[in-house]
Amino acid sequence: MSNKITTFIFQGQILQHDGSIFSLKTQVSSDEWLNIVVDTVKYAIYLECMKQAVNLLEDNTITWTTADDEYITQLRSTVSSIIETDPISVSNIDQNKIRNDYFTEMRKNIVLLKNQISIIKAVSGRIISNL
Repeated sequence: MSNKITTFIFQGQILQHDGSIFSLKTQVSSDEWLNIVVDTVKYAIYLECMKQAVNLLEDNTITWTTADDEYITQLRSTVSSIIETDPISVSNIDQNKIRNDYFTEMRKNIVLLKNQISIIKAVSGRIISNL
């Protein structure tokens, strides 16, 4: 047994491997490995964008915690290990495009969410004032 636990993403699931990313690579097929690389990199980017999006809410409806930051750090560590183990597979992923796409979608959804919150507050205010 190893002391190293590696968190990674595979087929939409957050998984852990008892060992290094290199040992994981040796235990999966080439196709599985490529999916792990892509899924883990994309999810790490997604979480980073989510943190930025939460900060855009500006009204503390959702807060970002230290545990959330620690989880992002774990995934960044895994991505760094993947880059060291297989830089070619990672270089084929357009991380900037993924980041821009995720963040653009999140910003759009935040605007929609803020609008809905404003409508609900306005309507509930009218209902309360009519009571």
